[in-house]
Amino acid sequence: MRISKWISENGGQQWFAVNLVDIQSVSRTELSGDWGFLPKGTSIQSSTDGLNWEQVYVKQSSVDGVGNIETFRFEPILTCWIRILLPEQEKSKVYSINEFVIYH
Repeated sequence: MRISKWISENGGQQWFAVNLVDIQSVSRTELSGDWGFLPKGTSIQSSTDGLNWEQVYVKQSSVDGVGNIETFRFEPILTCWIRILLPEQEKSKVYSINEFVIYH
């Protein structure tokens, strides 16, 4: 499944979620973004109901993402929802995600 172009609001923690409609096996996600606008850290969570979330991946970094593609691999999970949590950023900065891909 692919989601295209998402731009965060200024400042504060940001997130977006994708409903896969049915329970599916997921083991990898990929973010592509504008150069220098990927987050310093990313948390990936899963849910079977869209209300209760479990963390499946955490990436922490002290520098902004400088590439334009980030791949996140984890043990296969059965889920209906995937949520991406992006850390709080400066008020004048936004995240720009061009594409989010979920792999089975």
